Amino acid sequence: MVNEVISKKKRIALLLTYFVGYLFVFQLLIEGAVYTKFGSTGLILSDALANAFMLVFFVYLLNDWLSKQWQIFLQKEQRSLRIIVYGFLALLAVTILFSLCIAGPLHLSEAENQVNNETMMGFNKIGFLFLSLMIAPFVEEIVFRGCIYHPIGQKWGMLAGALLSGLIFGLLHIGASVSMGNWTNVLYIIDYGMCGVVLSYVFGRSDSIWTSIIVHALFNLFGVLTML
Repeated sequence: MVNEVISKKKRIALLLTYFVGYLFVFQLLIEGAVYTKFGSTGLILSDALANAFMLVFFVYLLNDWLSKQWQIFLQKEQRSLRIIVYGFLALLAVTILFSLCIAGPLHLSEAENQVNNETMMGFNKIGFLFLSLMIAPFVEEIVFRGCIYHPIGQKWGMLAGALLSGLIFGLLHIGASVSMGNWTNVLYIIDYGMCGVVLSYVFGRSDSIWTSIIVHALFNLFGVLTML
């Protein structure tokens, strides 16, 4: 990894916007109040506005950096495409192995994160597709790989960056299980965490955030197709 790291000030702004503004203030406070007062229509509109804001803000703040990342992707196009294929297959392997070796033998119920996705899919299909195929891959890769993995990987090595990024990524995705008190399903942190590690290595090996964004989007698309 020799490409430019996002500046410290921008990383702080992005992390605060995502974790404090989007995941806490909006998801836990504003979203509940909007639904109570305006119902499902208000919730759909507020979700759309919040997601659009995240997309515009991230692009505005990182316009130059994202352009350079795209140039790197194009300069290593064949290599990037191979990494996309290998990365996608690796994510599938992680999920299948977790199901066969842990979820199946322990009879784990479906992850609450997945249940929530299925509920959102039925509640607002267009909004869910926009979130899962565009917003989530773009924003999450910038946050977890661009802001967490990349600077740590540059300083302490790819493995340290990948493990920390994967751990935080996994913790985020088991939040629903924790809030529901389903402590057995906390084991899904292994699945989500290892997916985070794979995505970190995709970014690290390709030197372009766009490679991990594409892999993330393809994997989410596969998940959406399984719900149809």
